[in-house]
Amino acid sequence: FGVNVFAVRATVAALGVLAVLLTYILTNLLFQNRKLALLASSLLAVSPWHIILTRTTADGAVGLTGILLSAVFLVKWVRTEKLQFLLLTYLSWTLSFFAYIGARPVIYLHGLFWLGALLFSREKRKAGMLCITLLIFSLVPTYFSIASGEGLARYRQIGNISPQAAEARLSVSFLEESHAETPLLVTRLFHNKLENSLREFFREYTKYISLNFLSVQGGFPIRYVIPEQPLEFWFVTSWFLIGLFAARRWRKLPYAYVMFWFLSGALPAALTTEDSPNLQRSVFMLPGFQIIAAMGALTLVKYIQKQEKIMARLLIVGFLILGSWETARFVHQMII
Repeated sequence: FGVNVFAVRATVAALGVLAVLLTYILTNLLFQNRKLALLASSLLAVSPWHIILTRTTADGAVGLTGILLSAVFLVKWVRTEKLQFLLLTYLSWTLSFFAYIGARPVIYLHGLFWLGALLFSREKRKAGMLCITLLIFSLVPTYFSIASGEGLARYRQIGNISPQAAEARLSVSFLEESHAETPLLVTRLFHNKLENSLREFFREYTKYISLNFLSVQGGFPIRYVIPEQPLEFWFVTSWFLIGLFAARRWRKLPYAYVMFWFLSGALPAALTTEDSPNLQRSVFMLPGFQIIAAMGALTLVKYIQKQEKIMARLLIVGFLILGSWETARFVHQMII
């Protein structure tokens, strides 16, 4: 297409569409439920968060598609134990590694989740094969990228969990303690790098799993922000909350993986402070959010079916009105 705006935007938009398809495939693989898979992928297709990033050439959206692709292949390998799917998982990890720096810790998080799941289910052979794959991935390309000094360059610019960052945050406390002539041992007991880094990490992490970030205020950087537009629609957020409390089978592997996907998606973002909360670095919370919301929607449908006709119709009409208004408002805000 040449060097122009369309060529740049169309590429990421196409990968965003692919993410919708991969969400359908992954959800169906996990739950063997086409209705749930169709609803979850549909919610991702209309998600303001995903649309904003895939229409503005954000490399985080490219990384998400790579992670989804690797998850599909990894689940297929766990189910079938066909070696070609493990090889495709490795290749997808490599593509994700070079697509977006934020995808790198996510690769290990998902790999370790399935390693733990296989060990828990006493599938030692599969666990060993996955462990070897992760070790090879740690050597190629991870080791060479980090060893070159360039692999961590971006994190050094924006990372907040490091000895240097902790020292900078503790400098005021140490100065005040010295003026108060507090014994050094007492100062280090209450003001140390480990405690300070953990506090900073949890402070950042809680920003991302809050409804304020997801459905009220949104995030940064400002170049991605659509005025007065939350990252997720309110009606979808209500389904998400229902999905969290209605599903009582989180101990089962597919449900545990979806919850893990949502909660772990913000971990890389919590390691940074620049433009926080950052909607690009935390994009890996999708599509876990949509799958849980889809569970809530199906639970709500079952509840509506048990109600009287008037109550059922009122609930349906209410959600239709709210959904239509929110969707139209998002389109209006994005275009205007």
